[in-house]
Amino acid sequence: MGLWYEAARPKSVYAQEGKCDQFQFTRKQDNVFEMGIIEVRDGEWHSIHGNGYCDKGEATCHVSFSNYWPKSQYQILETDYDKYAVMYTCSSMGLFHWHYAWVLEREIDSVDPDILIQKLEARTGIPRDMMMHTD
Repeated sequence: MGLWYEAARPKSVYAQEGKCDQFQFTRKQDNVFEMGIIEVRDGEWHSIHGNGYCDKGEATCHVSFSNYWPKSQYQILETDYDKYAVMYTCSSMGLFHWHYAWVLEREIDSVDPDILIQKLEARTGIPRDMMMHTD
């Protein structure tokens, strides 16, 4: 829970505009939480908020950002809880399939994203050259 800063994310049309991305996780009760994603786009702060829950005993969480869109499943692939976390999601819709991953850190520039991107590639198949360091 708490505030995390984005250290790396995929190179994709969807994700390339934002800067200073932050993920805020706020516990509501037991395994239920609110997830806020905040970033700067075109010189202004923008945010999206969702509600989610985590499967007990698992590193798998489900978040919904809208009543009109199904819950997205996020997996915490690796974390030390104090310095870094690697978060992953994948989705399919008909013939389309996509996956995203984030390297998050508690303090800006406190981890080496390349080491975690290497581990991410081994676990998910997302090529290193498809990930980018973020501001």
